[in-house]
Formats: sequence, C-alpha cells, structure tokens
Amino acid sequence: MNLKTYPYHPYFVVFFQVLSIASININEISFTVLFYVFSFFLISVPILLFVSNLIIEARISAIIISISTFFFFSYGRVLDYFIKNPVEIIDLARNKFFLPIFLFCLIITWFLIIKSYFIKNYADSITTYANQFSIGLVFIAIFTTCLNYDWTLLFSQKNQDEKSEIYVDMQTLDKLNYQGISPKPNIYFLIFDSYPSSNVLNNYYAFNDSNLVNDLKIRGFDVNQNARSNYCFTGGSIGSTLSMRYLHLDNEFKSSYNQDSYIDRFYENNYVINRLKSDGYDIITNLSKKYNNNKIKKSLFSDDFIQLVIHLSMFRIIEKDLVVNQLRNDIQSKLKFLKSFIPNNQPVFINIHIMVPHSPFVFRYDGSRPKYFESAFGKFEDKAKFIEQVRFAGREIIKIVDNIKFNDPDAIIIVQADHGYGGEDDMKYLNRNSIAAIENKRDQVPPSDYLDQRFGILSAIYSPIDLGIKKNSTPVNLFRFIFNKLYEENNEYLPDNSYFALIKQPYKFHNITDSLNNISRQLAD
Repeated sequence: MNLKTYPYHPYFVVFFQVLSIASININEISFTVLFYVFSFFLISVPILLFVSNLIIEARISAIIISISTFFFFSYGRVLDYFIKNPVEIIDLARNKFFLPIFLFCLIITWFLIIKSYFIKNYADSITTYANQFSIGLVFIAIFTTCLNYDWTLLFSQKNQDEKSEIYVDMQTLDKLNYQGISPKPNIYFLIFDSYPSSNVLNNYYAFNDSNLVNDLKIRGFDVNQNARSNYCFTGGSIGSTLSMRYLHLDNEFKSSYNQDSYIDRFYENNYVINRLKSDGYDIITNLSKKYNNNKIKKSLFSDDFIQLVIHLSMFRIIEKDLVVNQLRNDIQSKLKFLKSFIPNNQPVFINIHIMVPHSPFVFRYDGSRPKYFESAFGKFEDKAKFIEQVRFAGREIIKIVDNIKFNDPDAIIIVQADHGYGGEDDMKYLNRNSIAAIENKRDQVPPSDYLDQRFGILSAIYSPIDLGIKKNSTPVNLFRFIFNKLYEENNEYLPDNSYFALIKQPYKFHNITDSLNNISRQLAD
C-alpha cells in the first residue's frame, strides 16, 4: 500500500477537531494543556485502528474511525441545540433520551459503511480523497489559529520579566520604611467570584442575605451592602484592585494587540504584591504559579479548555463525573486551606480567588452535590440553583472568617467579589459568545437593571485599626487606603467609577457610574 492510499486521515481528523476547538480562544489556552489533549486523542487513534483492523479491513476501519470522530465531537453541539430548541414529543435535552438515538444513528452509519459495496470497490480512491480532505481541514484549523493568535506574546514574555514592565517603582519601594502598626498585619484578600451585594440579592433574586451580613457585622466587619465593582469581568476587576488603577486607561493597554494578555499579567505582576513582598511578606495566591508553591492544588479538569472539549464531545455523557467532582474538589481544596490556615512568624499576604457562587452550580446550600448538573457552557442555570450556591458560599465565608480571627486576630480580612452575576442576560450583553458579541455591539450599553446586577458585589472588610475607607469606595482604591495607613504613603484616591465593556477585543469601555447611581436612587425610593 503506497503513501497516497494509506489511511492516515483519522489522525488529521482528530487533530483538526481538537485544534478547531482551541483556535477561537488560543491566547487563553495553556500549551501544556493543549499538548495533553492532543496526546490523548492522537494516542487513541492507533489503538482504535489496531482493534478495528482485527475485525475489518484497514481502509474501511479508518473511514469508520474518521466519521466516528465527527460524531464524537458533535455530540455536545447537537445536545446544546436541543437544549435551546426543545422538542415537545421527547426531552432530547437529557442524555438518557438523546444518547440512545445518537448511538443508533452512529451504529447505522457503521453498518452502512461496512455493507457498502461502493466503499469496498473504491476504498483506495475514497481513502485518497479522505486523506486530502483531512489535510485541508488541518490547514484551515492552523490558519484560523494563526489568525487568532497574539504573536506579540512571543516577544513580550521577556519584557514582562523586566522591572520596567512591573509598573512598580522598585527604587521607591526600597526607600519606603514600614511605619504602620507592629507587628506587620497579615492581609487576607478573599475573592468569591460573582457574589452579589445584599441589595442585588434582595432586589433581583428575592433572597434575604441578612444572615451573612449580620454574622459578619457581629464579627467586626464593615459590610457595604451597596458595593460595586469597577469592571464587569474578573481580569479587569482583580487586576485594577491589585494595581490600584484603572488598567484600561494605560496607554500600553490601548495599543496592545492582545488586551486580555495585557490584563492577565497583573495577576502576578502588580503594585500590591510587589509592595508587600519588598516589605518581607510571604505571598500566597492561586492567581499566580509563581506564588502558589503547591499550597493550593488545581485539577487538570478545572481547565476551561478541557471542560470545553468534554462539553462538546461525547465525554459530555460523563461530564458530571469528569468535571463536577473535580470542580468541587478544587473549590473545597481552597476552602479547606483557608479554614485551616495557621500563620507563622513571617507576615503573609493571602490572595485566593474562589469560583463560587459563579456557575457552574456544583454545590447545594449544605455543600452536597446537586442531583442534576447543567454545564456552564450550556443553558442558563436557574436562579434557584444560583441562590443555593450563594447560601453555600455564605456559610463557608463565616467558617473561614472564624478560623482567621481565632488564629490571626490582628489580621486585615477582605471578603469581596470581583463582579456580580447577570445570569441569563450575560449571554445577551457580555460574554464572548453573547448576542452582543456576535452582532459586534461594542457601542451598546445594556439596560441599567442588568448593570446593577453585574456590578453589585459583596464587600466586607475587617481591620483591627481604622483604615479610613470611605463608605462608597470601590475596589480600585482599597489598597490605596490600606497602604496610606500602614506605610503612610500618600496615594491619591481615584474617582470611584464603574466601566462596562463587551468581552470582545478590542475592548470599548463605557463609564456607567451615573446609570448605577440612578438605578440605586430609583430602587431606594
């Protein structure tokens, strides 16, 4: 058998399927994770070919495997279609009903291929065309990937390691002496993703969060029940808080080819971490591999790309077991760390980002696993499930706070959300795959009630000393207040603004502070 008619197309079809999934968000995918996924599927191909060749002629079995690969990677997409477009006769949105029909179609396809005299008689020609077609698909996927990839990342990596890219004047830090309270207080900055303010929960979810608010107040926390985030997405919110400025106003952000990559660098390289590190603080955060030190472990199944591959493929059948348990373990690992942490003599800054109550909803209020799981990539998960996870997060917050206050009574504790939760409307106005993104509506500002939900955040701060934080201050000024008090710095306070942008590059930010003020007044009347 010559190379022209050798059935190598299954390898290229698998390669195409994986790369096509990765190509859209290639700048956000770890190449290590991408390598693992490619390796898994490409190793599976020769195993399948070997087994099938024992029963069926090699060229026929290769055709079956290539077609089955298309079936395999289309399962989740077809299931999502029926989730969004339900059939009245049978609930095809559920695996237990959809899977038998899907497998029946697949088996019928196998049978027709095996029994087809046309395929047997023209196996060489079909193999040749299949090889050429699969190579063409790979070239399309590579072209799309190259088109979407931010090539400046290849050259910016070394620049990010230079002190000029830290955006912190290290000489100034060296000159600053610690002039605050003694000993240096440990600082806990705990971010519960998408936890809304109590006012938002009450106004839009008919949920009274007073138990958490009162429990925090009893423990000495100052709780801002009408707190707001500065941005509507995690990277902007956390990056601006730790850098103590509005990142989208940076000239380099405006000119950056990949603005997401520009924002992401501030998880690790920011003023707060560098300032505290220069003063002898140990840094523990799950936002940076550099400072994690394996204290908080993360499962491979918690990676967004792997979750997406599982969601779109036939692995969707066991998605609950593959993803839910791992997500729960990752979250529980972070919570366990915080509930059991005991500081030593070295001052420490702990910055932990916890993916609750953010979707997908993998916890009931008591911490048990939900009976049914709907992936974050699927249909909107109803408000009741969100509130279940809010209640779970609230219970865990109190346990964490009690541990910290018992073992570290002089600590500064910040419990805050990065942004609020827009629910179903996130897919209308915000997300990369939203209606607004598809229609390229960067100039569109969503309705005020949506903005109120998306920007209203949990914000509770405990400090043994008065930090002087103003009542309606936003996170961008948080560490300006803290450092002005602890180090007697003279950081000027920035305007407390909120900026909305559709999550699609290039970003266009809208100052929606006045809209939020107006709806707050309307709801208060």
